[in-house]
Amino acid sequence: MLESISFGRASSKLIRQRYSEISIVYANTWPLFAQFAVTKACKKLNIPLVLHVQDIYPETLTDRLGLTNPIIRALLMPIEKYVMNNATAIVAIGNKMAEYLATSRRIDRNKIKVVYNWQDESRFKEPEDVQKNEYGFTFMYLGSLSPSANIEEVIKAFGFAGLRDSILVIAGSGNSRESCLKASVVYPDADIRFVDAPSDKVPELLASADVLLLPLKKGVGKYSIPSKLAGYMLSSKPVLAYVDPESDAADIIRNAECGWIVPSGNIQFLTMKMQEICSLPETALVLPGKSGRTYALKHLSKTANLEKLADLIRNNER
Repeated sequence: MLESISFGRASSKLIRQRYSEISIVYANTWPLFAQFAVTKACKKLNIPLVLHVQDIYPETLTDRLGLTNPIIRALLMPIEKYVMNNATAIVAIGNKMAEYLATSRRIDRNKIKVVYNWQDESRFKEPEDVQKNEYGFTFMYLGSLSPSANIEEVIKAFGFAGLRDSILVIAGSGNSRESCLKASVVYPDADIRFVDAPSDKVPELLASADVLLLPLKKGVGKYSIPSKLAGYMLSSKPVLAYVDPESDAADIIRNAECGWIVPSGNIQFLTMKMQEICSLPETALVLPGKSGRTYALKHLSKTANLEKLADLIRNNER
């Protein structure tokens, strides 16, 4: 919150100082206070504002607050509605997010444009260049180790599965690393490995997996799409998603025909799905991997989305 307030003040100050040089402001910044400060400055100086929304606030915060949810939401929602209603254009990262914003904020749906978060497709190898890993059958999660990622339940499902000649690789860092390590200790017979994931090694790490894991806590990913999904799909590997079935991420996986969806919170189903996937012939994993890459190149790549975003900004300049 303090960072949001501080960055908002700094951004607002710069806009006021240099407003005569500014034809438009593109803001992909912290909710809610940084967004509010930038929006207020742009409105006062009549500068067009394109606001990029990555997460829906205050709901992402208040949905975790239990009994205080209605009170905190009532205090913060006026800030959010001011921002949404005074932005010239809004960029959402998924169709469900766009629909939810339009309905809950009572703004014109045409004001909201969907631009998917993308990955630079040139970093990822073509399917025929992807090498088989040297270990057993590999499930991999690569990304931030955070509470919302729900990795502990993935560890539990893998531990329950009792899979021989199979490993679970958890690549990345974050404030849930210690709890993930503790969760893995409970299953000494399961081969669970923790590795670092420097950005320059991400494509290589993803290429070493057989199946890539996309877990999110129930309700967390309903209106957002983890940016790692694009990288997963560009890696030509199938995706096992442990998410809300009605989420944008689930829709993408279904449309791309690139993997499997297990409802978040159903550990038993996830265990069974891991067992089922491990029993599949290798050829059964190739087709969804290729299908995912084809879809990602068309919808989730830098080529597909950067120009779309640039056009939106250019078309709203004063």
